Amino acid sequence: MQIDDFPAALVAARALDDPAERAKALSEVLAALPDVQAVLRTERQEAVRTLHEDLHLSWAQIGEILGVHRNRAAQIAGGVTGGAKKRAE
Repeated sequence: MQIDDFPAALVAARALDDPAERAKALSEVLAALPDVQAVLRTERQEAVRTLHEDLHLSWAQIGEILGVHRNRAAQIAGGVTGGAKKRAE
């Protein structure tokens, strides 16, 4: 399922008075989360690449901006997700 305006869909779902309708609408919002996450990951990757390639920031500088290690900043630019660490936990 695709939701074009995720924040608006979430607000609308939360505002429903009928708990059954609210639960159904929230389920639809939850089902759309993977698509939203994919879009956000792509946009973040592009922003990090811009910092490195166009603005010539080092991975250490980018890591500091993002609050992550410089290696993670480079991974983000390369499209590497943090899945392996999450699975290990």
